[in-house]
Amino acid sequence: MADWCVFLGVEGDPARFDADQAADSLMDLVAEYGGVVAADETGWGVTLTQVAPDPFSALVAAVETVPGLAERAGFPGWPLVRLEVGPYGGEAPFRR
Repeated sequence: MADWCVFLGVEGDPARFDADQAADSLMDLVAEYGGVVAADETGWGVTLTQVAPDPFSALVAAVETVPGLAERAGFPGWPLVRLEVGPYGGEAPFRR
């Protein structure tokens, strides 16, 4: 098992909701993964640490977890548009 740095990004049509409040809520929900959140009215991005045997498993685990947390935090169910994974503390994530 290794630590992997995973980024998930979503975008959607501008929506009426409190992006700051949703971002704060999502930050609390991803804190256990060492996650950080950036967001506005047209999307959000989360970078977190995922423990997994390989980068693909890390990405799958994050994709299965984070979008549900984002909806719980108050974000619309926008589609994922960007995924990145790389070694924790590594140079640059591998883009997929």
